[in-house]
Amino acid sequence: MNRALLFLVPLVLFGCAASEKVPVSRARLEADAHNRRGIRAAATGETELALGEFAAAQRSSASVEDSEGAALALLNGARVARFANRTTHSRTLLSQALPLVSERSELYPELAFEQAKLALVGGDFAPARQWAQRSVDAEKGGRLKARLNLLGRIEAAAGRYPEAESTALKGRAVQGEPEETANTDRLLAEIYLATARLPQARQAYLAALSADTEAGRSARIAADLTGLAQVAAKEGALPEAITYYRRAAAVHLARGERNLAAQRMKAAGRLLEASGKKDEGVQAYLLGESYLKEAPAGNVMQKGGD
Repeated sequence: MNRALLFLVPLVLFGCAASEKVPVSRARLEADAHNRRGIRAAATGETELALGEFAAAQRSSASVEDSEGAALALLNGARVARFANRTTHSRTLLSQALPLVSERSELYPELAFEQAKLALVGGDFAPARQWAQRSVDAEKGGRLKARLNLLGRIEAAAGRYPEAESTALKGRAVQGEPEETANTDRLLAEIYLATARLPQARQAYLAALSADTEAGRSARIAADLTGLAQVAAKEGALPEAITYYRRAAAVHLARGERNLAAQRMKAAGRLLEASGKKDEGVQAYLLGESYLKEAPAGNVMQKGGD
C-alpha cells in the first residue's frame, strides 16, 4: 500500500517546557489508537474493520471538538473506501471532512488531492482538475511533486497532452520525492506513447522501471513492463513486445492479479500469431485463459511493493 495512503495526527504529549506537562486527553489517545488499528487493518485488506476503526477515531475526535483529528479520520476512511471501489461512501466521508478544516490547514492539500482522485475515478475531469490545482496551490511541505503528477495525469486522461506534459515536467524539476520521480517518468512515457513519440516513451518507461525495480514497487513494475510492450509493438519490435508482455503477466500473477495477468499473456499470444507463430500464440492465449480459473487453495495474493 502506498506509504502516503493514510496519516496519523502526531500526539503532542508535553508542552514547550519540561515543567509544562500537558497530558493528552483520553479521547485523543483513543482516536490515535483507532487510527493505528485502522491503518493495520487497511494494510491487510480488512476493509470493513478499517472503516470501523476510522469511524471510531472520528467520533473520539469529534467528542472533544478536535476538527483536524476528525477530518483526518474521515480522510483515512475515504481513501480506504475508494480503494475498495466504494466511491459513494468515499464521497460522503470527504464531504464531511472538508468543512472541518480551512484552506490554511496542513490537511487541506491532502483532502483536495483525494477529492481530485475521486473525481478522476468518475471521469469528471473538470472538477478533478480544479481540486488537483487547489492541492498544488495549498501544498507547503514535501508533496508538491505528487500533487503535480496527479494534475498532469488528469490532463492526460482528458486528452490535454500539451498541458499534461508541461505539468509533468514541472513535477520532474521538483527536488526530492524519489518515488514520485518514477511516477513522473511513467506519466511522461504515457504522454509520449499517446502522441507517437516512441523513442522518448521508451526512455521514460525504462527510467521508471529502473527506479521501481530498485524500490520493489511491483504494481508499478507491471505497469512499466506493459508500457514498454506497447512501445515495442508500435515500433514493430514484436519479439521484444512479447517478452515484455510475458514479464508483465508474471508480475501480475505473482501479485494475485489473475485477470490482468491473463490480459497481458493474451496480448503476447496475439503478437505471436501476428508474427507467424500461430501455435505458440494459441498456447499463450490458452495459458492466459487458465489464469482466469479459480486460484488454487492456499494461494496468497501478493499486493506488496506498490
